[in-house]
Amino acid sequence: MKSVSVILNGFKRPHSLKLQYEAVMAQSVKPKEVLLWKTNQKGYEFNYDGLDGLDVTENTKDFGIWGRFVHALNSSSEYICIIDDDTIPQINYFQNCIECIENVENGLYGPYGVVFHDLEYQNVSRFGWSNPNDEVKKVDFVGHSWFFHRDLLGAFWREAGNVPDFLKRFGDDVYFAYAIQKYLNLSCFVPPHPMTDGSLWGSHPQLGYQLGVDDVAISTDPTRGPRFKEVLQYCVKNGYRPTEYDKFTKRIDSV
Repeated sequence: MKSVSVILNGFKRPHSLKLQYEAVMAQSVKPKEVLLWKTNQKGYEFNYDGLDGLDVTENTKDFGIWGRFVHALNSSSEYICIIDDDTIPQINYFQNCIECIENVENGLYGPYGVVFHDLEYQNVSRFGWSNPNDEVKKVDFVGHSWFFHRDLLGAFWREAGNVPDFLKRFGDDVYFAYAIQKYLNLSCFVPPHPMTDGSLWGSHPQLGYQLGVDDVAISTDPTRGPRFKEVLQYCVKNGYRPTEYDKFTKRIDSV
C-alpha cells in the first residue's frame, strides 16, 4: 500500500476541520499521518475533540499560504496531499490520484483545474468537481488541493528566497505549476471526476460551493482578479508557459 501524508490548513474555518478529518480518515487509501498547520487568529477557536490522530502545529505568526508547504517537508510519506480548508475529498480520491500518477503520467494532481486562454485571467476553462471530466485532463494549474509525489516539493522551494512577497499571500497554485514545469518538466492534471462515480471526486460539490463562498473565502475578495493576474504574469515572465500560450493574442512581451 502506498503511503500518503495529509496536510490540513487551519485558519478561519474551524467548522470545516472535523468534516475534513473524517473525510481523509475514511479514504480507501488510509493516510499514514494527518498534519494540521494552524495559524492562530483572534475569534477563531478550534476544537480537537474526537480528532485523536491529528498532529497539530500552531503558529502565532501568519506565514501566509506557503506555511503549509513548509509543513509538508515534515511529512514522512511517499505521497503528499495538501488540502484547502474548504475542500472535502471523497472516499476514493487518494486512490484515484495514485493510479493516475503511476499509470498515466507523473505530475501535480488536483480536484479543480484551469486552462488559460489569455494572460488577463478573464478567459479560462475549468475542469474537475465544478465541471466534471471523465478522463485525466491536463491543465495549466490545479487548486483546492494538491496531490503529488514528495519529490515535487524540491521544485517548489528552488526560488523561495527570491520571490516577491505577494506570492506568499496569493497564487501558490499557479506558482507550484510554474515551478514543476520549469525545474522538473512536469505538468498539472485533474484526475477523472466522472458523473457516474462521485467517490473519485476530490471535493464534495455541495460543501465545496457552500464553504468556498463564505465570508472568509478568497473567491469573494474583489481584489482576487488583479492579484491572480499579477501572479500569472510574474510566472510567465520567469519562464512559465500555459498550454495555449502560443495562441494568446497578447504574450509576455506585450503585457
